[in-house]
Amino acid sequence: TWKRLRKPVKEFDEQQQQLDDEYQARTAFMRHWDNAVSEAKHFLDSSDFKHTYEGRAKGGLRIKLALHYPAFDFDETGWKGFYKVRELGHLIAINRDRIFREKDTLQAGLRKLVADGEQVPEVLHDFLSPNGKFHIAGVGLNVISKILAVHAPEKWTVYNSAVASALRKFGYVPPRGATPAQSFIAFTKRMEVFKSATGLQDAYALDGFFFEVYRESKENPQ
Repeated sequence: TWKRLRKPVKEFDEQQQQLDDEYQARTAFMRHWDNAVSEAKHFLDSSDFKHTYEGRAKGGLRIKLALHYPAFDFDETGWKGFYKVRELGHLIAINRDRIFREKDTLQAGLRKLVADGEQVPEVLHDFLSPNGKFHIAGVGLNVISKILAVHAPEKWTVYNSAVASALRKFGYVPPRGATPAQSFIAFTKRMEVFKSATGLQDAYALDGFFFEVYRESKENPQ
């Protein structure tokens, strides 16, 4: 009987593995999920959390003021003010002035980005794809996600080099073959689950945690 069943069982296992591989190819996941959740809960309970959170929330307000959110009719002073806000990711100013010279394209894209929730994947693609109608060299996810995070911190999360470094510690794997826009949407969906598991309620809390992980990794490299 076992010999007759062995082949169907093997075929089932192979089919299950194929389904798992296909699922992981379309979604983002963390190999060290339990460690990430445990460290996030510890950060939430720490004495540093309140100060870190409040600093980022105030930074979000300064970003909105600098960019004249949601009209995004900011001038050069406002654009430079945005770059001065170090909370939610320090932006290197090397491309700042050149980007501002394309402010009409930039401002039109940002207005569309925050118009409502359904169009975000399309607008992300238009910003991040080399052929996108809002594409401007130097405007990457570090800029776009920072603006999305202050627009709707309960939904969106900052993604930049510090966050990416922190995620690597926990074995974060983006979906295979995805565009930058698709990868960010998959990251956002994974963060929804992470927020529910940890109690880190929004972009300000998540960014504080990831920056703390990044800072510790810089101070204590393995």
